[in-house]
Amino acid sequence: MECCGRPVALYPDRHRVFRHMPGSGLPEMPTQFNRAMEELGLQIIFGLSSQGKGRVERAAGTFQDLLVIELRIAEASGIQETNGVLKQFLPRFNRRFGVPPLYPERAFRPLDPELCLDQVLCFKHRRKVARDYTVRFQLFTLQLLPGAERPSYAGAAAEVLESLDGRLPVRDEGRIVPVQEAQPSPIFLRNGHGPTDAAPVPSTGANG
Repeated sequence: MECCGRPVALYPDRHRVFRHMPGSGLPEMPTQFNRAMEELGLQIIFGLSSQGKGRVERAAGTFQDLLVIELRIAEASGIQETNGVLKQFLPRFNRRFGVPPLYPERAFRPLDPELCLDQVLCFKHRRKVARDYTVRFQLFTLQLLPGAERPSYAGAAAEVLESLDGRLPVRDEGRIVPVQEAQPSPIFLRNGHGPTDAAPVPSTGANG
């Protein structure tokens, strides 16, 4: 997306990753995927027909056959090696299986230069800031550091951005907040745990 821009629309199947499934007992709300695509301004067109689903399945089957062989031949064992194989594989794949488009004009749109993809392509979790300026996420406790722009965060509704690389930046009112690992609670220490027994908090930095 950084090199080609934003597509106008995506054409996925009806997997629950892409859309809320009615009857699941959960309130109607967008999935993380829906939320990210909406922030990017992408339309989602679900493949409702058997023909449309067949196109997706055939393409996935082709990639599973050919791409796995290409990766094995290249002895790719990491992300960088895999990306290198993809740069050579995709042009050959498109020449062999691509269909000329009805409208040859590019449908990709440039990214907003102020948009930070790391803050969009992640998992967002709403949390209420406690009176001691901390938020909890799974086993981690993050201490929000007040500053001149906002001296108090108590009671605020913040977002923990669970990045794909494991970082946990926190955002409040559209701004990344400086955070640090919170000190263990007195109850935690009284139960015989030392300060090093708490789960280590991943790096909380974020681009943008």
